[in-house]
Amino acid sequence: MMPAAALAIKATKIDFRKSLLETPAINERAKQLLHTRIDGPAWRAAPSFANGRSTADVATHIHGVRPMGLSAADRTTNLPTKLDHDQAKRAEAQADLKVSSEAILALLRRALDAGKVPHCQPHAVAFTDHLIARDSRHRRQIAILGRQQRECGFGK
Repeated sequence: MMPAAALAIKATKIDFRKSLLETPAINERAKQLLHTRIDGPAWRAAPSFANGRSTADVATHIHGVRPMGLSAADRTTNLPTKLDHDQAKRAEAQADLKVSSEAILALLRRALDAGKVPHCQPHAVAFTDHLIARDSRHRRQIAILGRQQRECGFGK
């Protein structure tokens, strides 16, 4: 016999497809929010540790890597890497990251319909996990830089 508390709990149905497509969108919103909070000198400020990248450099790196990953996974994707590390402005970087994020979502929609990400192993969940893990590493770098510059609400 089940305990009374267990009988009161209703099982929730999860729409796997919807959840998988919402996850990269949440990841992108977090990144956009962080970039929105960093402005002025912190965007270009050099890190306090050797061989580090500025926030602008990290943002342009993310945008530069995404098209390579997308074109490797789906050879029909043609996303330009137009950001120049030396000239990148925050608004341009945010707009380009949004475009590449939308391309990733389009690829995931097609992958879920087909049952797999083309030219990529093993499946859409692993592909999404890899993208988010890489993005979160870069978000951490940006947060550390922001804290060093006392930007983004960190360390104030």
